[in-house]
Amino acid sequence: MSSSKKGAPNAKFVIDASVALLWVFEDESSEYAEAVLKELEDHNALAPQLWNLEVTNALTVAVRRGRLQAEEFPYLIDALNMLPIFTLPTDREVAFKQLPTLAQECELTIYDAAYLYLAESFDLPLATADRKLKRAAQKRGRFLNLTRKVALWPKPKSKSRAYRSTSSTR
Repeated sequence: MSSSKKGAPNAKFVIDASVALLWVFEDESSEYAEAVLKELEDHNALAPQLWNLEVTNALTVAVRRGRLQAEEFPYLIDALNMLPIFTLPTDREVAFKQLPTLAQECELTIYDAAYLYLAESFDLPLATADRKLKRAAQKRGRFLNLTRKVALWPKPKSKSRAYRSTSSTR
């Protein structure tokens, strides 16, 4: 990540992994997460490259713990990969200097600070379902507030939800 907008796709918001994981597990779904997914039908989102690792790790752990079937894993990864979420690398300068400062100021982990930093760098709102990160984003005027109601996906037979098709592709 850098503070330059050079080379980044036109995006409407920054998204963190917590929102994407709400799409996967029906018992954790929320209207907010569904509204964010709806936004991705028409708009791009940004995330730090950490997003890829966080989402993949959570799905791997879910398979290990029996929350997801191993056969579902590749379909979920493919579905998430098709969404217009573009990830950006984090510069060392940012990781070693700016993120620790932001994390201390907002009482966040470095990982969560990376999302907030990206939102501030690109002057974008942040979509998150994480309470601490949401609170920090709200205090800094960065939370993506979606108030419109959307219809939730119909309940699937499986515990996972993410491989329902969306009209968005990258």
